[in-house]
Amino acid sequence: MEKLPLPPKEKRIENRTARIASRSLILSLLFIGLSFSLIFSCRYTNSSEGRENNMEPDSLMESFMAFYQQFHRDSLFQINHIIFPLEGLPDNADSLTIALGNFRWKKEEWKMQKPFDFEFSEYGRKISQPAPGIIEEIIYHKKLPYLMTRRFSHFNGEWYLIYYAGMNRIRVQSEGE
Repeated sequence: MEKLPLPPKEKRIENRTARIASRSLILSLLFIGLSFSLIFSCRYTNSSEGRENNMEPDSLMESFMAFYQQFHRDSLFQINHIIFPLEGLPDNADSLTIALGNFRWKKEEWKMQKPFDFEFSEYGRKISQPAPGIIEEIIYHKKLPYLMTRRFSHFNGEWYLIYYAGMNRIRVQSEGE
């Protein structure tokens, strides 16, 4: 069987770069679409699916809110209630970082999360329970297309931060798109 000649090295690099760029674009659009669907469909449900560790949905949310307050008040408590390396995205992530999907926050680089003042700031919040024992919080800028996402999980009687996507610009689709 005769081997076909390989294209020049420059052509192979160009093809590889085009494939990576194409994948990056597709994954970026997927991420943006998922973000929008989460923003517009987020709501806390009181169904029996929301039960974890035999807790009623209301007591689970009360437990979460107590945790949430302490999480933002106490830096040692915060660091001990994060599963490192923490999956997520950095602030202002580029399309390649989004496309690769392998970014992880490291314990030694973590900056303490501070609470947002939703009443007197330009930020709003949506909290949902997408699965039993999981709380997702999306914090968004009320006037600019920016948002951040945090997911918390309740297991072994404790709450933990399991995902954090820093503040990132989202693409807003206009009516004609």
